[in-house]
Amino acid sequence: MTQLLPGAVASRQSQIILPGARDATVVIAGAGMLGSWTAHALVRMVAKVIMFDGADLVEDVNTGNQAYNGMHVGMGKGEALSASLYGLPIEAVAEKFPPDPTIPRAIAEGLVVVSCVDDLAARKAIAEWALANNADLFIDTRAQGETAAVLCVPLRSPLGSDEGEERLAEYMAGVPEESEVEDVACGMTGTAFVGMWVAQRVAMSINNHYRGLDNPAMIVYHVGQGIEVTREMYGAKPDAEVQGSDVIPSLPGVVHTNRPGGIEIGTPT
Repeated sequence: MTQLLPGAVASRQSQIILPGARDATVVIAGAGMLGSWTAHALVRMVAKVIMFDGADLVEDVNTGNQAYNGMHVGMGKGEALSASLYGLPIEAVAEKFPPDPTIPRAIAEGLVVVSCVDDLAARKAIAEWALANNADLFIDTRAQGETAAVLCVPLRSPLGSDEGEERLAEYMAGVPEESEVEDVACGMTGTAFVGMWVAQRVAMSINNHYRGLDNPAMIVYHVGQGIEVTREMYGAKPDAEVQGSDVIPSLPGVVHTNRPGGIEIGTPT
């Protein structure tokens, strides 16, 4: 019988996934196309996944690009994920995230918060909650069509650096206003393999963080064309922060902007 380490990680993976990542608790906000695949990617890697599904139910249409099948239709999304990942360390919470502050919820050291929601105001609230609750890392995800983005905001470094407030402020400055982008859910336009790309990129980012490696502040990837655009580290100069900016206009759902974030995911109105 294969011996399992804490977090249901096969022993042969122990040389790949560092203890910091292996011992982390990851909160995922949103259980749609991005959140469901991300849960599958992380539940065998970290100590625990806590999935806030927003009390959403699985519908027939969700089985096309989310990590659900016909047997899950009518179930709560968190409940369905728990059933699919039976025996693995996942807790489903039928609430929106952030939780009501009056509800105590003990989370161990090594907290990572991943936003997989469509609402821009919610993304900001989730980021603020992550900073206020001493998360090590906040990750924002977004997708539209064949385009996906992963934004990493390191709040606390395993090597001792602590510039979370400055980094979060820079992230916040790059989040567009609701009026600037079309309100289209990721799951309405995205495809399953885009969700899977986001999931593996989130897993890689968490592992890199606990290895003491810097993640790009933002990666935008067009899965169909195989084009990747990165904005490197926080504090980069505006004229040098985006690599591959010459291809940005050709990527659907990506808006070039002079904000500190360099580019935004969304459809211009």
